Parts: sequence; structure tokens; C-alpha cells
Amino acid sequence: MRQIFFIILSPLFLFTTFLSAQTIGISEFMYHADTSAHSNDWVELYNYGNSPVNISGWKLKDENIDNTFIIPTSTTIDPGAYLVIAQSLDTFLMVYPDVTNVIGSFDFGLGNKSDQVRLLDASNTPIVEINYVDSLPWPSAADGMGPSLQIKSFDDDPNDPDNWFAGCVRGTPGTAYFPCDYPLVISEINYNSASFFKVGDWIELYNRSGALINLSGWEFRDQQNNIFVFPTGTILNDGERLVVSDSLDALTTAFPGLDNVIGEFTFSLSNGGDAVLLYDAAFTLQFSVKYNDKLPWPIDADGDGYTLEFIEENDNPNIPENWIAGCPFGSPGIPFTFPCPTLQAENINKNSIEIYPNPFTDYLYLDLSGLNAGTIQQCYITDFSGRIITDIQVDNSIVIWNNTLASGIYLLHLIASDGTQYTHKIIRN
Repeated sequence: MRQIFFIILSPLFLFTTFLSAQTIGISEFMYHADTSAHSNDWVELYNYGNSPVNISGWKLKDENIDNTFIIPTSTTIDPGAYLVIAQSLDTFLMVYPDVTNVIGSFDFGLGNKSDQVRLLDASNTPIVEINYVDSLPWPSAADGMGPSLQIKSFDDDPNDPDNWFAGCVRGTPGTAYFPCDYPLVISEINYNSASFFKVGDWIELYNRSGALINLSGWEFRDQQNNIFVFPTGTILNDGERLVVSDSLDALTTAFPGLDNVIGEFTFSLSNGGDAVLLYDAAFTLQFSVKYNDKLPWPIDADGDGYTLEFIEENDNPNIPENWIAGCPFGSPGIPFTFPCPTLQAENINKNSIEIYPNPFTDYLYLDLSGLNAGTIQQCYITDFSGRIITDIQVDNSIVIWNNTLASGIYLLHLIASDGTQYTHKIIRN
């Protein structure tokens, strides 16, 4: 009778143990750290179940059957807890000194191009197997650009590239993912100007740290490791923006009044996707984004006259949905605002106004015949920094303005007597 009782319980016990094992997943892994981190590779496990799981004797493997790391005796992961397995404990702790839930070292590395990350239990039963590559559709920013690969859901296929995202610089080993919240961000990227508006490539930096940042000796790099070094004395105060250009003459000609700009960098950002990296003067990676010219990235920025605008500046720049194609021609050196010029105010119908030709050379015609010209209280032109360039006298419904503007992009403002406004972007050839 006692023997029969044992036979009945034993399968139940094994079944319960098997179910517990299925609550261990691979939540994050670093297969190609950036050159400034030197952390080597690491894999993070997570217990998404409700019970502790003893993983003593479990095995971490890659695609080579001879490469095996055996998890030490008495290793248990509590519910909701993480455990990191590091390729090299010494180098890992140099980069992540505050991470205590880490074991290692394993004597093999994960492939930079492609590989498998496999977890087997003590009886060699596969728990999870991930087959990754370093190119699309997998998040390619994890390939030496700073971020790790982080899973979105344990309920979905771990071999589905869409179930993974490139996280923040250096990842979040040993803890849950949290927003990057970089103190200094790349807030705008112009990597492929429209054919009719060639201003070169440029990026915009935004200091959201709450303090001054001395950029002297910092480096801006692309994926090919081309380098622009920020000049000595480059200071960015809190809340300020700075544009870095590969063609100062072209950019400042197109945007008169743009003075918070430096350069020139001597390389071009790729029209087919590239990385934009910021290293501080101690060669520590501080910001990383890998953009693409294909969906889900905003494709209007690829030669159609728009830029990439980072609209979730406290979040992850490697999530395409955190970027939009901003206003036509971009907003270098100033914050992005929406709606874009042209702005239609409540009491001024844009269909009542004609501005032509635009672009213009010698004369600009304003046809206000759809309006009562007497309702226009003020008409003036500003550059993109908001500096008023000139006022225009409006006495009739047809205004012919013999301009004295330098070539570039400007904003024409009309203000009615009731305070409503109409703003239109104009281009002087």
C-alpha cells in the first residue's frame, strides 16, 4: 500500500517541478558590448512564476555543444527575481559594481553575428532556446552600439524578433527594464535632406540634465566609427540645444539666425540607417541610437524634407515609435512644436490667404483678398530662432513685398485685431 502511494505521488511531484521550471525565462542578454564598456557577455534569467525555482545543475549553452556553464549548487531564483550569468565576473563587476545577483564565469562568448542562447535543466531538458542574429528584423542596436536585447513578453515566442527590443546603454542587468532617461540626448537627426533643400547632415543635442554639461573632448561617432571631437570650451547649459553640422555654410544659409551650431564633421550619416553615438571625454558611451530608413521608423525623414524628432526624450531612443518625422525641413537649434507652420488660427482661414511664389527670389506676393485687410493688425517675418527680421506694412488686400532677405527659411506671421494668428513657412532662394 505504501508502495502504491509512492507511485501515485511521484508523477505529481515531477509534474509540479516541471511546471515550476517553465517559469524561468531569459529576460535580457548582452552578446556584443560597446568598446567602452568591456563588460563581456552576460545573460539574465527571470522567474516570472509564483514559486521559487531551484536551478542548481542547470546549464547555459550556446550553439556549440561543447560550450557549457553549469549553474552552481544551491542556486534558487525567487518569484519576480533576476539572476545574471556573466562571461567574466571581474570585468562585469567593473562595469556594474552595484549588481550583486550575478554568478559566473562561463568560458565561452556569444557570437557577435549570430548564435544560440540555450538554457537546460539538470536533466538536460530544454527550458528555453533563442536563435538571434545581429541584423534586421532583430534589433540591430544591440550589436556593439551599447544596448542589450530585452524581452517584451514571456507569453510570446522568444525566437520572434518582434518580441525583443534594444534597451538602454549598458542594459539593466539584475533588475527590470526602466526608461533610459539620458541627461543628454540626440533630439533631432537630419540624415537625408530633400533634393531641393540640400543642407547637409546634422544632429541636434539637448541638455535635459538640470545642470551645465562641458562637452569639451566628447565624441560623436557613427556606426563606421567615424569621429567628430567637440572643441575645447563647448558648454551646453541646462535646457539648451546644440546643432552639429557637416556643412555649416549650407545650414546657416538655409536657417538664418541659427547660431547654436558647431562643426564640421567630415563624414555623412547613412541614408539607409546608421548609429549616432555620444561618448564623453573619458570615452564612456552616454547615448546611443540606431535609426533606420524603413518602417516602423518614420520614412518621411529619408529624403522627403523631414527630420527625425525624438519626442519621448526620457524614454528609449531605440524604440522607433519614440521618433516622428517632424516639421518640413526640421527645427535645428529650437524645440519641436506642433502643429507645424503653416498654423491656422481659429478666425483666420488659410484658404483666404495666398502667398506666392514660394520659394521666391525678388518679390513675395500676399493675396489677402479673402480677408478684410483691415483686420490684419501686424505682419512680420522671423527667422527660425524667433528673431524678428522685418515688418511688412499691410494697407491693401494685395501686398507686393520687395524683400531684402538673405537666402534661407523664414516664418511669415499675420496677427489679426482679435489676436488670432496665421504663420506660414517661406523660402528665399
